[in-house]
Amino acid sequence: MNTISNWNKHINNNQMLAEGVELIKQIISIGINNNIKNPEAYIVGGAVRDMIIGNVNLDEMDIDISTNVPISILDNYLETYSIGSNKDFGILVVLSNGFDFEVAQYRSDGEYTDGRHPDTIEIVSDSKEDAKRRDFTINSLYVDDEGNIIDYFDGQKDIKNKVIRTVGDAHKRFDEDYIRMLRAVRFASRLDFDIEDETMKAIKDNAVKLESIAPERIMKEVYKMAKQDGYKFAEAIVTMKDIGLLNVFLPEIVKMDEFEHEVEHHPEGNVFHHTIDAIRNTGSEDAIVNLATLLHDVGKIETHKLDEKGRHRYFGHDKRGSDMIEGIADRLKMSKKDKQSLQFAAKNHMKMHLLPEMKPSKIIKLINDDNWDVLETVALADAKARGDKFSEEEWGWVVDKIKAVKTKFSGSKDIAKIKKDISGKVVMDVLGITKGTREVGRIHRELIDWVINDNIDITNGDMIKDKIIELSKQ
Repeated sequence: MNTISNWNKHINNNQMLAEGVELIKQIISIGINNNIKNPEAYIVGGAVRDMIIGNVNLDEMDIDISTNVPISILDNYLETYSIGSNKDFGILVVLSNGFDFEVAQYRSDGEYTDGRHPDTIEIVSDSKEDAKRRDFTINSLYVDDEGNIIDYFDGQKDIKNKVIRTVGDAHKRFDEDYIRMLRAVRFASRLDFDIEDETMKAIKDNAVKLESIAPERIMKEVYKMAKQDGYKFAEAIVTMKDIGLLNVFLPEIVKMDEFEHEVEHHPEGNVFHHTIDAIRNTGSEDAIVNLATLLHDVGKIETHKLDEKGRHRYFGHDKRGSDMIEGIADRLKMSKKDKQSLQFAAKNHMKMHLLPEMKPSKIIKLINDDNWDVLETVALADAKARGDKFSEEEWGWVVDKIKAVKTKFSGSKDIAKIKKDISGKVVMDVLGITKGTREVGRIHRELIDWVINDNIDITNGDMIKDKIIELSKQ
């Protein structure tokens, strides 16, 4: 029997893991006191996998526990609460010294007629029977309170060989829960593992069944993929495209592969290849940044035209992309905030190349937007994806212009001060108007832009007055 390397070090360095180990001991003690034959309790699943691999972030670890001690007994001794119908599936949530632990009684699952939940469960006494219902071999590993590993399906071997493989028959595992197909891709990209051949074939055969899964569940997995670094997320997108999963929920991205770029502008390849290279260049583990990069050129699939010389052109793809993201985000049940971030990046990413020539007022509107950081990262990744065509010098001009504007107008507070000192009421007083109108709003906006762009001294009342009168005549 193998033991987790540096087991005691893991426990000493992580309070939740240490508390989980103490809970295991407590569960076994409860079992003994209640005459349970050979009581057992183990930490199981992802926490074990990641400790074996050695690239675990213990601060982000979820610790799940499996046991043969009935939860009806544990419920009498531990501080517990149930979530939904968890108890019906032999699961308790235990609160121990400020940490939540999911504690599940060994079970065997019945049929999954909805592709998500078992219709019935059967409580079993054997941990091997419990392990048979788990998705992948690398997630079917158990560890006891001394760090000893229980491995029924060669999970350690698959970790060593960097393989994602289902426990038992792959078709059956995916029929039990179609979301497992996305999980296979996520683990493969996150861990830099390969999906084993039979497991891969089963995903291809069953990919279309993902259509029956609620978009919220799909996006939960996609968000997890996008929270990896850009390179890993790009690999996940390519894999999902190749095996037919991406077409189920993001067919727009798959369609990108049909649209070519001109080599002198995009030597990296067509729209899809460019998008993948851009994601790889984000250098980010921010899900919204990576998703915004994925979608920044989506408008190209609906704006493609050949010019008089037969060259591929995508005029207006930025605006069209923003409009398309509205529908995509709604279809996938994304939050309003996330949708707006994705739209902002798509709609404005082409403006970054024009920044050196843009007026300060327009730049300020961009950099003061809550989504500016997303746009800036997406635009740089977009530019870097062009390979040798990317110019550090050209991008430097963009950065210098941004710095200059930020130095002069350090954030929204300075703009707010200008708007306060030269308010709409000032416009109304000059024009002798007692009630605000749409025209007053137009004059005020153009007045503020003039002050910012031409560096006007706002204390020069006569100049401000003359400009208001001039604008009113336009």
